[in-house]
Amino acid sequence: MSKKVCTLCDSREESDEMLPLISDSLFFGPSIDENILYLISFLPSSWLEKIGFLHERKQKESDYEKENIKEMDLSKWLRNEYVGLAKEVEDRGCCLSEFSDRVDTPMLESRKFVLNRLAELMEKKSEIEKSWLSQRKRCD
Repeated sequence: MSKKVCTLCDSREESDEMLPLISDSLFFGPSIDENILYLISFLPSSWLEKIGFLHERKQKESDYEKENIKEMDLSKWLRNEYVGLAKEVEDRGCCLSEFSDRVDTPMLESRKFVLNRLAELMEKKSEIEKSWLSQRKRCD
């Protein structure tokens, strides 16, 4: 048995079951502010942009879709990930001496492991591409 706090009277009691949280919406339905939000969600997105609810969300989504439509350049993506992770590990490593209490050393070690593994994958990818090109030249 554990001591739990009663949600209604804030007294501690010993019980095995927890009292459920009860809201007014359970008995009386949604409140006025919830109804207003539901009604606003039915407005067209062009109106919501004009009154400032969307904050140019549509533009950001279209930029994201354009990036996905472009042909995926695996080597560029892999290099960007490698460089970003290397910078992060370097920044964390430099801060290790100054702020040793803030840096999570297991996290730093895991990132170094991922960085090494990513470098191995890049090397393996280049080896596979070279072997594929050499086989293709032989066939031609």
